[in-house]
Amino acid sequence: MTIMVTGGAGYIGSHTCVELIKSRYAIVIFDNFSNGQPEVLERIKRITGVFPAAVRGAQPNRDWRNSRRCLRPAWAQKRPEYTCHLPLKKRARVPARWCRAPYPGSP
Repeated sequence: MTIMVTGGAGYIGSHTCVELIKSRYAIVIFDNFSNGQPEVLERIKRITGVFPAAVRGAQPNRDWRNSRRCLRPAWAQKRPEYTCHLPLKKRARVPARWCRAPYPGSP
Protein backbone atom coordinates (compact mmCIF):
# COMPACT_ATOMS: atom_id res chain seq x y z
CA MET A 1 0.00 0.00 0.00
CA THR A 2 1.30 3.45 -0.91
CA ILE A 3 0.74 6.49 1.29
CA MET A 4 1.47 10.05 0.16
CA VAL A 5 2.73 12.24 3.02
CA THR A 6 2.31 15.96 2.36
CA GLY A 7 4.91 17.87 4.33
CA GLY A 8 6.98 14.68 4.53
CA ALA A 9 10.32 16.52 4.63
CA GLY A 10 9.38 18.49 7.75
CA TYR A 11 9.97 17.38 11.33
CA ILE A 12 6.61 15.69 11.97
CA GLY A 13 6.27 14.44 8.40
CA SER A 14 9.74 12.87 8.25
CA HIS A 15 9.21 11.04 11.53
CA THR A 16 5.85 9.84 10.22
CA CYS A 17 7.56 8.60 7.03
CA VAL A 18 10.15 6.65 9.02
CA GLU A 19 7.44 4.90 11.05
CA LEU A 20 5.38 4.14 7.94
CA ILE A 21 8.40 2.62 6.18
CA LYS A 22 9.22 0.57 9.28
CA SER A 23 5.61 -0.69 9.14
CA ARG A 24 6.26 -1.81 5.52
CA TYR A 25 4.25 0.89 3.73
CA ALA A 26 5.52 2.45 0.51
CA ILE A 27 5.58 6.23 0.84
CA VAL A 28 5.68 9.21 -1.47
CA ILE A 29 6.73 12.53 0.03
CA PHE A 30 5.00 15.62 -1.38
CA ASP A 31 6.73 18.78 -0.14
CA ASN A 32 7.77 22.25 -1.24
CA PHE A 33 10.81 22.10 1.10
CA SER A 34 9.99 25.46 2.70
CA ASN A 35 10.53 24.05 6.23
CA GLY A 36 12.15 20.69 5.49
CA GLN A 37 15.29 20.16 3.47
CA PRO A 38 15.93 17.73 0.58
CA GLU A 39 18.68 16.20 2.78
CA VAL A 40 15.89 14.72 4.91
CA LEU A 41 15.36 12.13 2.16
CA GLU A 42 18.93 10.87 2.67
CA ARG A 43 18.41 10.77 6.44
CA ILE A 44 15.25 8.70 6.00
CA LYS A 45 17.26 6.30 3.82
CA ARG A 46 20.03 6.11 6.43
CA ILE A 47 17.49 5.20 9.14
CA THR A 48 15.26 2.83 7.14
CA GLY A 49 17.41 1.61 4.25
CA VAL A 50 14.75 2.91 1.82
CA PHE A 51 15.11 6.10 -0.22
CA PRO A 52 11.59 7.57 -0.35
CA ALA A 53 9.98 8.70 -3.58
CA ALA A 54 9.46 12.46 -3.52
CA VAL A 55 7.50 15.03 -5.49
CA ARG A 56 8.31 18.72 -5.14
CA GLY A 57 5.23 20.88 -5.44
CA ALA A 58 3.20 23.75 -4.07
CA GLN A 59 2.04 22.87 -0.59
CA PRO A 60 -1.70 22.54 -0.20
CA ASN A 61 -3.47 24.37 2.58
CA ARG A 62 -6.67 23.80 4.54
CA ASP A 63 -8.83 24.83 1.58
CA TRP A 64 -9.76 21.46 0.03
CA ARG A 65 -10.18 22.93 -3.48
CA ASN A 66 -6.61 24.27 -3.41
CA SER A 67 -5.36 20.96 -2.01
CA ARG A 68 -6.94 18.98 -4.83
CA ARG A 69 -5.44 21.31 -7.45
CA CYS A 70 -1.95 21.02 -5.93
CA LEU A 71 -2.02 17.28 -5.36
CA ARG A 72 -3.87 16.02 -8.44
CA PRO A 73 -0.75 15.75 -10.69
CA ALA A 74 1.18 13.89 -7.99
CA TRP A 75 -1.76 11.54 -7.34
CA ALA A 76 -1.98 10.78 -11.07
CA GLN A 77 1.76 10.07 -11.26
CA LYS A 78 2.29 8.09 -8.02
CA ARG A 79 -1.18 6.57 -7.42
CA PRO A 80 -1.23 6.49 -3.59
CA GLU A 81 -4.11 4.73 -1.83
CA TYR A 82 -4.05 7.19 1.08
CA THR A 83 -2.83 10.70 1.78
CA CYS A 84 -1.49 11.76 5.16
CA HIS A 85 -1.79 15.56 5.19
CA LEU A 86 0.92 17.19 7.37
CA PRO A 87 1.77 20.54 5.76
CA LEU A 88 2.50 22.42 8.97
CA LYS A 89 4.50 25.61 9.17
CA LYS A 90 6.88 26.11 12.06
CA ARG A 91 5.02 27.35 15.13
CA ALA A 92 1.64 26.43 13.67
CA ARG A 93 -1.11 27.11 16.20
CA VAL A 94 -3.75 24.85 14.68
CA PRO A 95 -2.58 21.64 12.99
CA ALA A 96 -4.05 20.62 9.65
CA ARG A 97 -6.17 17.47 9.48
CA TRP A 98 -3.87 14.52 10.05
CA CYS A 99 -5.04 11.69 7.84
CA ARG A 100 -8.02 11.37 5.61
CA ALA A 101 -8.98 8.46 3.42
CA PRO A 102 -9.95 9.00 0.80
CA TYR A 103 -8.60 12.53 0.65
CA PRO A 104 -11.08 14.81 -1.16
CA GLY A 105 -10.36 14.61 -4.85
CA SER A 106 -7.99 11.66 -4.61
CA PRO A 107 -8.26 8.93 -7.22
